[in-house]
Amino acid sequence: MTLEDDLAVCVGCGLCLPHCPTFRVTGEEAHSPRGRIALIRGSAESADRLSSEVRSFLDTCVQCRGCEPACPSGVEYGRILAAAHHRDEAAGRRPKFLLRLFLSILNRHRLLDLIGRAGLFANSLPGLRRVIPDRLRITGVPLRQGPRVRRSTSEPDVWLHTGCVMNSWFRSVHLATLALLEAGDQSVATPRVEGACCGALHLHAGSEETARRMAATVMASMPGNSPIVVNAAGCGAMLKEYGELFGSPEAVEFSERVVDIHEWIDRNVDTLRLKSGTASREGAPSSFIVQEPCHLRNVQKVRLADTLEKFVPVRRLDDDGLCCGAGGAYSFLQPELAADIRNRKSDAILRAGADRGSVVVTANPGCHLHLAAGGHRMMSSVEVIADSLGLQYRNKKV
Repeated sequence: MTLEDDLAVCVGCGLCLPHCPTFRVTGEEAHSPRGRIALIRGSAESADRLSSEVRSFLDTCVQCRGCEPACPSGVEYGRILAAAHHRDEAAGRRPKFLLRLFLSILNRHRLLDLIGRAGLFANSLPGLRRVIPDRLRITGVPLRQGPRVRRSTSEPDVWLHTGCVMNSWFRSVHLATLALLEAGDQSVATPRVEGACCGALHLHAGSEETARRMAATVMASMPGNSPIVVNAAGCGAMLKEYGELFGSPEAVEFSERVVDIHEWIDRNVDTLRLKSGTASREGAPSSFIVQEPCHLRNVQKVRLADTLEKFVPVRRLDDDGLCCGAGGAYSFLQPELAADIRNRKSDAILRAGADRGSVVVTANPGCHLHLAAGGHRMMSSVEVIADSLGLQYRNKKV
């Protein structure tokens, strides 16, 4: 379908409005999916290039895609926004410098490691922490990350997609994932490092050709027919949409192999329980409050709380899965709106009964970092499940 075909599906009913985080905090029509679609439609009819005003409203979209499940007409809002950005870039307008800088870092693994270590170290010093802007703060992850996760076998039962930010700042999550997969009697392989970044944020920014190049590399890095397990919600959503991005049988076949780790866990609950040990971790949280990542809930249709409650008592939020405001690079580029959206999420967390012994559980690095910067104690859902089963994975040699 063309952009014009997708735009025509929207009938302007407004049922998307309550599910849009930017509309909820601003109350402005232009900050809603319906409003942005109207702006894109008007621009498409008048010029190839978006006006600065229209682009500014599109740039404030978190791209959570919470509007899509709520739409009775089945509007593909994420595809519309990506196509509008891509058309604008094709007409000669490049993404903002800060966004280009951010995106250029993601596939430079040593630089990403260095930035992570520097940011975590700076945040550990009270004097520096006070002067670091919230949008530049890296917190909620260990300063010592250990070695990169690597597994190699000629015919693995499953591949583990390692990613860019995940493999630099969240290696313990990969270790927990490995522990779970191996407890489920799976042999695991990881792709070569060149296949790390999935290209999701590049596609969201309109850099479709760059996203395609990254996607092609990712697909080539995990050949064969084995399932591909992903433990970051945004990456999983992107890999599952490679078939749509390329429109080729090979890409469709690749996307059909992609499995979110929670989908895999759901299918192997009995095996994991049989192989588990006895949980004995000191200082375990008293309660687990679940923050559903948007691209897990809205795109992959996986409910994190449903999986978690099979292992630990959980508290669900009452905000119907509203976005936390992270949005990949969004909290870096739109700090004020991101903070306003996060404040609404924090209110929901407090209503869920958060206390000093509580931990907020999520399954996406952006959500984790953004909420940790807002003062919440965070854990990955994969680590929570591995801990509940008594699996030993921290500081494990890989």
